[in-house]
Amino acid sequence: MKKYLLFLTTIFVTFVAFGQITVTNTVFPQVGDVYYTSNEGPNTSVMITAAGPNQTWIYDQFQPNFVDTSEILTASQGTVGADYPTADILLPLGGPNEGYAKNSGNQLELIGVYGGIGFGGGGFNVPLSPTSILLNTPMTYSSTFQDQNSSFVSFDPQDFPPLQALLDSLLPPFVTVDSIRNIQTTDRTDEVDAWGTLTTNHGTFDVLRVKKYSITDRNIEVKIPVLGWVDPATFGAQIPFAGLDTTLAYDFVSATEKVAIMSVNVDDITGTLLSVRYKVDPSEVVATGVEDEIDNGSYINAYPNPAINAIDIEIVLEKAGNYTIDVYNILGIKQASKIEYVNGRTISRLDISHLSKGNYLYSISNDQGEILFTKRLAVIRP
Repeated sequence: MKKYLLFLTTIFVTFVAFGQITVTNTVFPQVGDVYYTSNEGPNTSVMITAAGPNQTWIYDQFQPNFVDTSEILTASQGTVGADYPTADILLPLGGPNEGYAKNSGNQLELIGVYGGIGFGGGGFNVPLSPTSILLNTPMTYSSTFQDQNSSFVSFDPQDFPPLQALLDSLLPPFVTVDSIRNIQTTDRTDEVDAWGTLTTNHGTFDVLRVKKYSITDRNIEVKIPVLGWVDPATFGAQIPFAGLDTTLAYDFVSATEKVAIMSVNVDDITGTLLSVRYKVDPSEVVATGVEDEIDNGSYINAYPNPAINAIDIEIVLEKAGNYTIDVYNILGIKQASKIEYVNGRTISRLDISHLSKGNYLYSISNDQGEILFTKRLAVIRP
């Protein structure tokens, strides 16, 4: 499971350099900065080139139909700002999630986060120890940097009904879980592996490409009366999202912008593109109808949107057959999937009660794996 901590490095870590230009701490986000971005789901039209200097990338095929606005606030404005008196700024991490960071001279340091942990429910205050260095300066082309951070949080599963239901289905009926703890360590390596010019629908920029590779080890333990803390595997249960997880992302960053011009998340094993996030101007957003019809009258539409626990997806496709519905988070990580036989107008219900509050993408693809539609979904919680 790709974490909001990893998503933070994609959006707010900016290395301003071109060729041999040196990065300085003047690129750090400051209170009052506002970033406008949009994103796309899986797409095969972006090719990641080999490392090297003086390259030309043309990724101008993306036309935003929505904009995400992120504003940098003072740390004291955050939900748990009083717990981080040394923090300078509050970084939005998507949905209700918040990051507390400070300027440590030549480093931008994330010292804690607040928000959900992927099971819905309320928020958690999670200090990082060691903290995470989001940006280390000075930096030039071919520079590398390694970072390690850890977090720990425990909670009552009854506060997360979807998680409680999952445990009930996985564990033997005689096992009672008092609490759960989540222990997570992330190792990240950043390498400025290429530079050149990047053309998007927003313009042409001189950029550095920053390759980011992360390995996250997530351990989930349950507390059982008498036995204490144990691995659920002791009872034959495998909790989703536990274990090792890797992410690979490429940021294209400019000397004139604090937010990445484009960020591409890639499957590190297959090389498949998972998602693209890119800088936009709000005036560039193109309004679309609710159905996004194409020439043959085909469309998909999810309702309600925003949604809470479930969505009904109306599907009209020209050809009958089996189709796959997928829901992705803003990192391009699949959160839900379902195969539906479509013949004429079809309504498919999808359970999303396990999703945290925030923005997602849903898509439908045919049995050859070709994605026919990708649209935006908002999840809210009462």
